[in-house]
Amino acid sequence: MMHTFENTFIRGPSPSYSDDANSENALSVTLPIGGVVPDLDFCRDDSKTDTGDYFDEKYNSDSCSRLHPGHQGRNTFAFWTIVVLLLVLTVGNLLLTLTIVGVLRLGKGVQGMEVIPEVDLVKFYGTTDLERVQTNSIGQIHGFSDVPVTISSDAGDGEGGVHVRVFRNGNGAASERDRIVLNREGILVQATNLFEVKDPVDKQPIFTTHRPQYNIPGGVEALQAKVVSASGIVSPIDESLVLESDGRMAIRGSEGVYFDGASVDMQAEHHILINSTQGATILEAGTGIFLDMDRIPIVSSELGLRTGSVQYKICVCMPHGTLFRIAIPRVHNGPKITCAHFSGKDDPCEIN
Repeated sequence: MMHTFENTFIRGPSPSYSDDANSENALSVTLPIGGVVPDLDFCRDDSKTDTGDYFDEKYNSDSCSRLHPGHQGRNTFAFWTIVVLLLVLTVGNLLLTLTIVGVLRLGKGVQGMEVIPEVDLVKFYGTTDLERVQTNSIGQIHGFSDVPVTISSDAGDGEGGVHVRVFRNGNGAASERDRIVLNREGILVQATNLFEVKDPVDKQPIFTTHRPQYNIPGGVEALQAKVVSASGIVSPIDESLVLESDGRMAIRGSEGVYFDGASVDMQAEHHILINSTQGATILEAGTGIFLDMDRIPIVSSELGLRTGSVQYKICVCMPHGTLFRIAIPRVHNGPKITCAHFSGKDDPCEIN
């Protein structure tokens, strides 16, 4: 479709209207009357087109950007994209920092711990999980008067448990050695000059290596242990000493075992074995030694038990030392009764 114009005159910006078409400050295009209006692309750079027919070559190229708002829109989108990315990174960094502060429990100090440099002291509150605590001088662990100190380990057997170690410089090199080990196998104290366990109430020593005696605190009824190595086990004068075991109990001494008391009572469900590897077994008491005959088995003699039997013969099986008794009748005219006078089916020396 073609449009016609009778007098069409296009003038560019000029400080004054001038008919001088050749003025440097003027931009004008004269179209012929009745001609077709061509497409004017003032920002097109076509070397094959006579640019003089459209606009002056000195036309400022910045005007083209105002003629094409699409370029400006793309630049604005890129700018705000960068701003949003920087904002996201800033917020992420802030969240990461807050997470680290929360995990480490950082504030004015570390939560649960207070450092007092004036007295060279570190104070802990509540429960603190630590892998290793090391001091450069004499290490001391104290608790508050109303809050006891509890040291525990989540590790199992073997290398687990709580280890108290001492570092010493020997021959120019630092040597490390366990002095106190607490684990499921027990408590091991070795190579220490002084080790004390005190009662938390009266502060009296319960156990000390300076005077190796273990005093059970008041209120403790029993002491459970798998192995006890001691020179002596003594009970108070007005109380009895009771040693019990759900399974097997063995009492050994390098230089002998001595039982001393007003009365010594030994009871076992199956067997009691008293053995001496390099010497004799001596049972001695001021008023004599008594055996509970109700617990010693009675065997039948070859001639059979007779009415009126009131005496017994105590016999022992060798080498395991089982005791048994044979009844001796009040009136007996036959052969002498010995420890071999029992029925073969009732052999007391037969080990089951």
